[in-house]
Amino acid sequence: AACVRERCGDGVVNNSGAEQCDDGNSRDGDGCTAACVRERCGDGVVNNSGAEQCDDGNSRDGDGCTAACVREGCGDGVVNNSGTEQCDDGNSRDGDGCTAACVRERCGDGVVNNSGAEQCDDGNSRDGDGCTAACVRERCGDGVVNNSGTEQCDDGNSRDGDGCTAECRDEIPVAVVVESRTPQVADATVGATGATAKEEPLPVVEQAAPVAAAVAEAEPMPAAVPAIPQVAVEARSAAVDDEGIVGDAVSPPEPVPVPAPLAPEPAPVLVPQPVQAAPTPLPQPQPAMALQTEPEPPAPLQPQASPAQSNPRLPPTAPSPVPRCGDGHVDAGEGCDDGNLSDDDCCSSLCVPAKPSSTKTWNALGAGLGGTSTRAGSVVSAIAAGAGGVFAAGDFTQAGDAAASRIAFWNRVRWSSVGEGFDDRVLALARSERGQRLYAAGDFLHSANVEVRRVAAWDGNAWTALGEGADASVRALAVQDSGVFAGGDFVSLSGQGAAHVARWDGQRWSALGDGVDRSVWALLVVGSDLFAGGDFAKAGGRPAPGVARWDGREWQSVGDGIVGSVRALAWSNGVLYAGGEFLTSGSGRVLSNVARFDGTMWHSMSTGAGGRVLALTVAGGAVYAGGDFTTIGGVSSARIAKWQDGAWSNVGAGFAASVTALAEYNGRLVSGGRFLRVGGVSAPRIAQWGPADCVSVPGIAAHP
Repeated sequence: AACVRERCGDGVVNNSGAEQCDDGNSRDGDGCTAACVRERCGDGVVNNSGAEQCDDGNSRDGDGCTAACVREGCGDGVVNNSGTEQCDDGNSRDGDGCTAACVRERCGDGVVNNSGAEQCDDGNSRDGDGCTAACVRERCGDGVVNNSGTEQCDDGNSRDGDGCTAECRDEIPVAVVVESRTPQVADATVGATGATAKEEPLPVVEQAAPVAAAVAEAEPMPAAVPAIPQVAVEARSAAVDDEGIVGDAVSPPEPVPVPAPLAPEPAPVLVPQPVQAAPTPLPQPQPAMALQTEPEPPAPLQPQASPAQSNPRLPPTAPSPVPRCGDGHVDAGEGCDDGNLSDDDCCSSLCVPAKPSSTKTWNALGAGLGGTSTRAGSVVSAIAAGAGGVFAAGDFTQAGDAAASRIAFWNRVRWSSVGEGFDDRVLALARSERGQRLYAAGDFLHSANVEVRRVAAWDGNAWTALGEGADASVRALAVQDSGVFAGGDFVSLSGQGAAHVARWDGQRWSALGDGVDRSVWALLVVGSDLFAGGDFAKAGGRPAPGVARWDGREWQSVGDGIVGSVRALAWSNGVLYAGGEFLTSGSGRVLSNVARFDGTMWHSMSTGAGGRVLALTVAGGAVYAGGDFTTIGGVSSARIAKWQDGAWSNVGAGFAASVTALAEYNGRLVSGGRFLRVGGVSAPRIAQWGPADCVSVPGIAAHP
């Protein structure tokens, strides 16, 4: 009316279409923008009238502001993909797979998943405290000793008579072994007593208590009457060693009185004195095993102890009076003796060396690691194949008959210690590319009197520190060129900040960019790239759930990632494999604890595994997986399985307890873990799959 041109912000809406609104100002956020356009959700302008809490200029959920312009928060049912939420189930309850803090629940986080995936969760990954590392309630007969005091032993079955009762109590063997001696012809020195002039002591398992010798008086008998045999009785009583393992204490033989017949003319009879048993000397630690760069011929073989002598739970049998084939000792006229009369192995039923069947079976590596005790915590966590043998490490203090503190070496004949070992468990091993150094990592702080703080190197003579070590557990190692990578729980090595992953160049530790935001459990070098697996959601500040790749300069995601905990990695024919405790990929594809990456995305391997996959390795063109699963790909498979030609299959009878380490050596698959037996064979915590290895049989050199 005053003939003034209308403009945006004059409070008058121009109905020609140039303005949708005009609120008389040039401010945004009040319903009408400074351009006189009505504000709406998704236009990038927050309406301050209260209709919008946020506005990020799009209509997508999962970026912090919903499509309805409401701020996303934990518990709203929308997963914030910026990395602040791993999940969001629309509530603030724990125990349903997603915590009240929008973190995916996993075994070991201290929250029981009520969906049925967990029976318990005590916030750690240890067995023996009532809840296993797989979040299953421990019970008598599960093969794990409950350290709360309710179990003295647990051998994985409900049978009595095998050293541990069906109620998981130590059996105390009390045995009486009677040895009858054949009458002998009297000589001028001894007389007609039926005993030789020299008595041999019976075998001893534990040091006998001193017993005073006593002389028995015999009743008179006629000189013409044939001698009556003496009968020696070996009495044993229960004894417990310093690890709580029940053995036997042996008392010296005592003559049993035998009534003499009446006779008119008695003759004096001499009765031999009981001989006090000499204590069996304790096994001495084997000398340190130097690293080998070339295979060396096996050392001279020694006769092996019989199973009864090597098992402290079994009462020893009396020695056979006549050497025989099959007694485990190479006697005159025998070319070998493996303690059995089978014709299917390295030594025939006639004790003649034989070429065994090529059929693959599980075989023990000597007497194994950690002894036959079911002591909770004993485990083989890492295996590294080397020239001339296998290094194995974990939490044990015995290797075969030798003392070995948490690391040992198998040279295809016997176990030996590797230097002084360590004061706490070893979690990872790696050998340098030329085999001149062995690296070990874990929770340890010392090797003898040398401070090594969780990561150390063996040069064939001694363990040395790598700088000042790490401030928390080192769980993974990998070697590339002249350097070694370490991953774990740490955030600092030698005082140098390094978020869960770092590289040692021979002189100092250095960080790999900004590292990752949570623990690393697995490392794998492929060419110039390093792959890391773990619990993390970001690498180098970027989203990279579960798996990430370091190209030497920066971190990259690996496809859409894996949501959960990746514990093992392997590479075969251009394909990356991952195992662990996870359900889906980052895009929601169901994987179930084991997966393969084809360069673009993660795929399931059949229907996945029914439990955690803790170890992966490649041997003979196949991928092997070990863990605590009992089914995989729809196949019943006890804690170990083989992936080949797109399908899973069994590897023998499998194991009764977790498999935690795998490696290939000399054409055979070597497996380590918590088990004591495999396929009916005693194999404490370590075994190999393949044809029989004849080199360890008494009296035999290796057969081709």
